[in-house]
Amino acid sequence: MQISCFRLQAKGFLQLTEERLTASWLEDGIVRLLDVDCPDFTQQLREVLVPLNLDGALLDKIESQDGSVGVQTFSDALFFRIPRPAIHEFKDPYIYVICVRETLIALHNGTLLLPEQILARMNRFGGAGTTTFTDLLLHILLLGINRDIELYQQTRQMIAELSNDFDQHITAEALDDIQNLTNQVSRLQSTTEDRLILMGSLLTLKSPLLDLHEVRPFFQEAMNELKQMQRWLERLEGRLQGLFQHYNLSLQNSTNYRLRVLTVISAIFMPLTLIAGIYGMNFTNMPELQTSYGYFLILVLMALLGGGLGIFFYIRGWFQ
Repeated sequence: MQISCFRLQAKGFLQLTEERLTASWLEDGIVRLLDVDCPDFTQQLREVLVPLNLDGALLDKIESQDGSVGVQTFSDALFFRIPRPAIHEFKDPYIYVICVRETLIALHNGTLLLPEQILARMNRFGGAGTTTFTDLLLHILLLGINRDIELYQQTRQMIAELSNDFDQHITAEALDDIQNLTNQVSRLQSTTEDRLILMGSLLTLKSPLLDLHEVRPFFQEAMNELKQMQRWLERLEGRLQGLFQHYNLSLQNSTNYRLRVLTVISAIFMPLTLIAGIYGMNFTNMPELQTSYGYFLILVLMALLGGGLGIFFYIRGWFQ
């Protein structure tokens, strides 16, 4: 288990500290981010959180890694899950968040968000005055949304490139590319839906632990972006379905061409096989067998017949 503590300073930047979680955090009014990276939520995590005197039902939910995306209220604490950015596949696609007085505790397995990234987001959109607990939570949420928007743009570019490749040639790997992109879009859709549920739950929340009055317009703007992204993802899904249909049609055309060629070959050799079968019969009275040039005449006849049928099918376009 790796624990990192960050303080939100008056100038709006996060400072890494050597502090350890104590009950005094609930009273000193300092905004903190406690980042807990743990492979599983066990008794060891309970011991870390003991100073907060959290509700036993909340600790049970954390240990079982259970909970909905929406906000759940407990005595002196809020609990919810933030969807991870869909850029990578994680064993657990959620970050478990506990909100107590002026302290945000993030529980996860693997990389969360670098404080420099959170700071850059806050400086870009909030300025040095963004030093409240709700500012910190807002920019962590918005940074995740930005990551997903970046992934959407990358996915859209990959789909456009795949579509251009389809116009030139279709390879055997195209189906795998379509499947991978479809899975990527599906993860983005799931993450976007979860973010919408969480943002809506936060907006309707009434709790003294989290006052969103000043940042409510930013939450509403973020929800509008998420709804717009849902529409974008639906269009990407439609384009992928179109590419899949195009792939199936191309595969069907290729199969039909092969079958057509095999049919032509069979049609050419059927009369030749008939002739060979007739003169391969072992009857005594077959005058043609006594002809001096009968063998060569039959070969010429078969060649003319096969060549004539081949030319006939070529003129009719069966080889196209």
